[in-house]
Parts: sequence; structure tokens; C-alpha cells
Amino acid sequence: MKADHAVALFVACMLIAIGLCIGYLIWGRQTVTIVEKRAPMVWHDDGSLTAQRDPGAKPDLPEPSHPEGGKLIRTIELTVKPTQNKPPAVAENAVTDGSDEAASENTCAPVSVRIDLREYLDGIRASIVAKDGEVLDAVDIPHGALVRPVVRVWAVGVEKRDGETLLAVDRDVGRLRLGMSVGDDTRALRALLTF
Repeated sequence: MKADHAVALFVACMLIAIGLCIGYLIWGRQTVTIVEKRAPMVWHDDGSLTAQRDPGAKPDLPEPSHPEGGKLIRTIELTVKPTQNKPPAVAENAVTDGSDEAASENTCAPVSVRIDLREYLDGIRASIVAKDGEVLDAVDIPHGALVRPVVRVWAVGVEKRDGETLLAVDRDVGRLRLGMSVGDDTRALRALLTF
């Protein structure tokens, strides 16, 4: 085979391989889109609440400050009415006086809270802001590890073996790397375990 023909064959194979890779990147990725629809709120026997889900709702509170980067994945708004925590003297005065002033002094207005969940490279973080109140403390408790899809990697290149130039194609499938080398007189398949 002449050198010009070998170069032309190599360029044609490279263009085909690049086209296949681009086609896979555009059309070949398999993704599953989960559309979350409206769901009603559910009150439980212990007084807890499973929040209403409404994808079309707009938050009432402004966005809380958050670390740079991250992708907003969920916004939660809730309104909490504090329970009355009266000292015993105030409770006795309220009963004996018969006036509602003592009771109204210790009644707190409801407080609205917004929680934004953002996904970062190292996991999900929660940013919180309150209206008519002050955020005193917050704990984000992860339960289990995040599972991310493994990105399959293609590799196309040239390999020199026994003085012959071979076109090499490799693909990573999880921890397994599958490959093939093709030349004028040589064809080789390989499977490697990556660490």
C-alpha cells in the first residue's frame, strides 16, 4: 500500500470515528427525565406535614445567600407559628386578671422561612432565609451517598506496534476498558480493568 493511500485511509477512519463520537454525544446518551407534578399537602397524626408540591409556584421570600456555584434543585417555603412559651407568673396573671393583654404580649406572629437546596460537586447544601425572624441555627443531615451516573469515555488514537501504525479505539464502561486496534495486517482486541 502506498504511503498516500495509508494517510488517506487513516484520515477517513479518524473522521468516521470523530463523527461516531459526536453522534453518540448528541443522540446516544440515555437520560431519564422525571417530571414532578403537583401533589397535595398531607397532615400526619403526629402533627407533622408533608409539604404541597407545586412546580409552577413562585417563592414569596427573596433568594438566600449561598456559596458560589451550585445548581438550584429545590426551593422549600414554610410558615411556622411559634408555640406560646409563657412563664408561670404571666399565665397566672392572664387567668386572674381576665384581660387579654398578658396573653397578647407573649403571642408571636408566624415566621416564614425559605430553604434553597443546591447541588455542588461535593454534595447538596441548604441555604436558609427567614422573614420577620432570625435564623439561629440549622443542620443539614445527609442520609446515604449520592449516586451519580458514570460517564462513559471514548478514546480514539494511533498506536505503534511492531513497526506498524494502528488505529486504536477504546471505551470505558464502568471499570472495564474495551478496545480495538486495526491496521493493514493486524487486528487486536483488548479488555482492561481500570483502577
